[in-house]
Amino acid sequence: MKVFNLVGTSGKATVVEENGVSRLFSYDTNVATYNHNSNTMTVNGWYSLTTGKHINKFLEFYGFEPCTKKELIKVYNLTENI
Repeated sequence: MKVFNLVGTSGKATVVEENGVSRLFSYDTNVATYNHNSNTMTVNGWYSLTTGKHINKFLEFYGFEPCTKKELIKVYNLTENI
């Protein structure tokens, strides 16, 4: 298992890599997951502006395009009341 802080964040965004899966924790909440084997990204929710920044850094880190909140809702099938 590898644990590191996501570069370019305030230190409250932690990535945990284990068994081909990377999980992004914004503060203590798992907000996104990247599966290295299938090259798929899952976003679990948009909880605040800061969480959104963390998610976008995570997306960029793994080669995905950053998104606005509206784009995240559409691309990752999130509900608007997050």
